[in-house]
Amino acid sequence: AVQRGYRSRLARGIMKKLKEQRLKRQLAARYQDERRKAGGTNAKTAWLEEQKKQAEEWAAYEREMVLYQREQALEEARWYTTKFGWTEAWTEPSEGYEWGTPYYTDDVTGEAVWERPIYDAETTQPTLKLQAFFRARLARKAAEA
Repeated sequence: AVQRGYRSRLARGIMKKLKEQRLKRQLAARYQDERRKAGGTNAKTAWLEEQKKQAEEWAAYEREMVLYQREQALEEARWYTTKFGWTEAWTEPSEGYEWGTPYYTDDVTGEAVWERPIYDAETTQPTLKLQAFFRARLARKAAEA
């Protein structure tokens, strides 16, 4: 009985080691397959490449968001800015409108319209480029002085 217990305990130990070896071989084979699929790079290099790719995607997303927010701010500023040469005036107060209704008149022609004449993108973009050029010139002059 003692000898049988010893042999079964020894057999369990041997089986455990064999299972561990088989598992190690399987994991090594799986690792080699993944390495071949990744083009011969190791796991750390593949992870670093993936991190770099994610960082680049995030940076691109942030750039797009900044551009979108600038565009939205410009659109809002355009909406609240009446074109040069137009004046805002108000009608007399009436039943539905305690303060009256705004209308806009052209200072040169005297034309009156109900909707605010605002700048559009085609006139705003060249203006922004001129502003950037002029501000850069002023900055260079200030740096030289």
